[in-house]
Amino acid sequence: MGLERNNLQKGATLVEFAVVLPLLLVLIFGIVEFARIATEFTTVRTAAREGARFATTIGEDPANPHYVDCAAILAAARDKAVVGNLQEIRVEWDGGYKCSDPAAADDTGPPAAEDVTTGTAITVTVKSEFDSVVPVLEIFLDGITIDSKQTRQIFKGLVEEAP
Repeated sequence: MGLERNNLQKGATLVEFAVVLPLLLVLIFGIVEFARIATEFTTVRTAAREGARFATTIGEDPANPHYVDCAAILAAARDKAVVGNLQEIRVEWDGGYKCSDPAAADDTGPPAAEDVTTGTAITVTVKSEFDSVVPVLEIFLDGITIDSKQTRQIFKGLVEEAP
């Protein structure tokens, strides 16, 4: 009688484990996937911010300032994306000037340095698409577009310090 009860308890434990294990695995992999989404979001946001920050600096060569060097702005944004897969980086200036990576049909290129005035806004937009690596969660998480847009103003010349 005692041996039979012990075998029934072992069988019940095995059934409970079989029911709980898939839920536990989905929970654990869900936590990992949402951490990956948070990392991807942080990467996209940082890339946009650093691209815009770089674009508003003069640089070492005053004849070729950063705010009209589209390739350098795109590279600055891409260099900060150490994790993830950036799908698109787009730079837009006031006045309709645009450039992007990968190149788009409506790209006009950057404005000439003399056409940029103090207060001109420059916007860097970065987009990425999240792909889940967990088959069960792909249904819910694949194809999520993560994007960030950072706008800053260009100030030409030196800013005087207050006395």
